Amino acid sequence: MKKLFLIFTFTGYIFAGLIDAIAIIVNNEPITMLEILNTSKILNISKKEATELLIEQKLEESEIKRLGISVDEFELEDALEKFAKNRGLTLNELKELIKQKGINWEEYETNFKKQLLKKKLYQKIASTKISQPDESELLEYYKKHIKEFSVPKFVEVVKYISNSQAALNAVIKNPMASIPGVQIGEERVDISKINPKLAFLLQDTKEASFTPIIPLGDKFLLMYVKKKIDVTPMEFENVKNAVLAKIMEERKKEAIKDYLAKLKVNAKIKVLRLP
Repeated sequence: MKKLFLIFTFTGYIFAGLIDAIAIIVNNEPITMLEILNTSKILNISKKEATELLIEQKLEESEIKRLGISVDEFELEDALEKFAKNRGLTLNELKELIKQKGINWEEYETNFKKQLLKKKLYQKIASTKISQPDESELLEYYKKHIKEFSVPKFVEVVKYISNSQAALNAVIKNPMASIPGVQIGEERVDISKINPKLAFLLQDTKEASFTPIIPLGDKFLLMYVKKKIDVTPMEFENVKNAVLAKIMEERKKEAIKDYLAKLKVNAKIKVLRLP
């Protein structure tokens, strides 16, 4: 029995050692087996996908350091306040909400700062790698993606209103469930008679999809788009800026993808073991 206990103990130590071991070194920065396993579990992705994601993160961090990109405390607090305000919250209310979810605020703040640094890196890449499309390119894109620049006269929606944002998140996860504290109603919305921002939101949301949750005074609104009626294309001249924005966003994504691919080719990546 004692021998058996020692074998199990020894095996446990070996397993723990393997989990904590370094799996990959990217530009002298380690990625552990535990990081890969945790990322895979948290994001519900394969270990291979988690490994690729972590390698990409290390490459981004190296480039952020190389380019001297930084975020000071004032920028961080300002960004957090704006983030909270866009969700109908004060910064203190956001902190309380994060704590209620069992997340350490300092850890949340650190991850938020990482996202700001990443955003700055992407903006820097985009500013030097993207060219503006000319008139003919704009028109060609408009014709090719005409459905994206078409609007309905009416939209049939299911509206969900609640004092709790969490309750509406529960609706998104399980639309068929009866969630306490949620008012439900159906409506045929005339796009020409509502707030332009709300009209854009409904136009931009695909059929059989939910809109983002919208602050509504002291309540929150969620809408499920059932059907769009009398959909017609908008005039090119009226949507030229929107066409430009779409093209620039696509070019930005492509430029970032190419940039990161080149970083990976030139990086020093040493694979020691894989989970």
